Amino acid sequence: MTLVADGDWRKRGLDSRWSRLLEVDGHDGERHRWHVLDRPGANGAGTETCTVLCVHGNPTWSYAWSRFLRDLPDDWRIVAVDQLGMGFSEVTGPRRFRDRVSDLDDVARALELSDAPLVIAGHDWGGAIAMGFAVESRRPIAALVLCNTGIAVPEGRSAPRLIQLAGAAPLRDLVCRRTRVFVEGTIGLSWRRLTSTDRRALRDPYRSSEHRSAISDFVGDVPLSSPHPSEADLAAVADRLGDLDIPVLLAWGAADPVFDDSFADDLAGRFRDVSIHRFARAGHLVTLEADVASVAADFVLDRVLGSRPAPRPLLASGADGLTAAIERRADDTHLAVSDLAAGESATFREFATRVENVAAGLRAAGVEPGDRIGLLTPPSIDLLAVAYGVWRAGAVAVVADRGLGLRGLGRALGSARPSWLIGPRAARAASSVLRWAPQATFLDVTSLTESSAPRVTDDDRPDAADPAAVLFTSGATGPAKGVRYTHGQLTAQRDALAGTYSITGDDRLV
Repeated sequence: MTLVADGDWRKRGLDSRWSRLLEVDGHDGERHRWHVLDRPGANGAGTETCTVLCVHGNPTWSYAWSRFLRDLPDDWRIVAVDQLGMGFSEVTGPRRFRDRVSDLDDVARALELSDAPLVIAGHDWGGAIAMGFAVESRRPIAALVLCNTGIAVPEGRSAPRLIQLAGAAPLRDLVCRRTRVFVEGTIGLSWRRLTSTDRRALRDPYRSSEHRSAISDFVGDVPLSSPHPSEADLAAVADRLGDLDIPVLLAWGAADPVFDDSFADDLAGRFRDVSIHRFARAGHLVTLEADVASVAADFVLDRVLGSRPAPRPLLASGADGLTAAIERRADDTHLAVSDLAAGESATFREFATRVENVAAGLRAAGVEPGDRIGLLTPPSIDLLAVAYGVWRAGAVAVVADRGLGLRGLGRALGSARPSWLIGPRAARAASSVLRWAPQATFLDVTSLTESSAPRVTDDDRPDAADPAAVLFTSGATGPAKGVRYTHGQLTAQRDALAGTYSITGDDRLV
């Protein structure tokens, strides 16, 4: 197979010197030819501060990581491999999941990686292989970056329909090897979000049926039925992911119909230390469609290299939490809040009672500290009481403006993945019909504010570092983005405003 010409590498923003062919002694006793894109650190081999080893999925190749190669810090070494049979690596016979994990170990040894922290990045089935490598490797892995991938079909759903169709025995050879249907279909999933350069590059290695045979083999290695030769090996890796004591970034294209949000949820529950960054408008080929490289760089700088200063504590021990002032005035019969539109008002005593009722009702319903709760209650005194009640219970308030519209509101709630929703009956009906958060349990706002459950104790108070809220931007400059706040951050904002404007308990605000 002819490799890419120097001029074409330049058109793609890549240096032709990064394109390398390696002869690698394999675990199977054979010697295999690998193609890799290998961008050295700025100071030369062996001096890089970090190495990122990137593993593509099916039916792509190392070019899928081109934005990592271009955009990650210059002093990092970035290596993107073409898996055997894929891209411009040697065409081999069928390889199972276990072989591909061992293949990755073979090429990692041949690359003579330095002692710099090693981060493994994987996409699609390359993500499953990356996870297998992480649990099997004798070399320490510093972090994982996983993009639209999976290790098992999430509970309660079946394998992606597109994979089932492609994997059906009568169709697999036709759509994967004899024709370019699978290649073109994958590109088509992200068509408008890819450049014409990207589309041409993704097709490059797969012009002939001979070089598409591994595409068919990859699909055939997906355990769509039981028993399957790779089923036990995938399950064994899945069972060991919780043993990995490393940070994991899930960088997810939310518009992917194959590895959708349910796969991200499944993976998030398998690791000890997970961060999720959701790209609302990106699809399956998220590493090309979105700026995953910048998010991954920040993640590695923060969690692996520790080269960013630690945030300054925002709340001193013993300082007032979010509900402290309300509790101090729990016997105050002066007016606390008035809703002129609804013709309703509440004294400090009445408002404090509602807050305590909500907190008690949440705990009685089974809400745990840290649970995310979507607030679908319209602007009202009840909404204020619910927000403070959520914080009193140690849960996390998810708030998105109704001005986002039904689609935007659903997208926001879907990205925050709340376990609970609070609102009136009309909101319950809307959330159910529109499937905003299908796995969430709905709680009636009126029942909560009137709850007589046992009160939450002082021992259950959240700390400054505990999560408090996910608040969504307006959506004026793109999809609404969820911003996470801790209790310390919110109380610091409160105190900064009070100090700046000299607000005291005697002031009245409209």
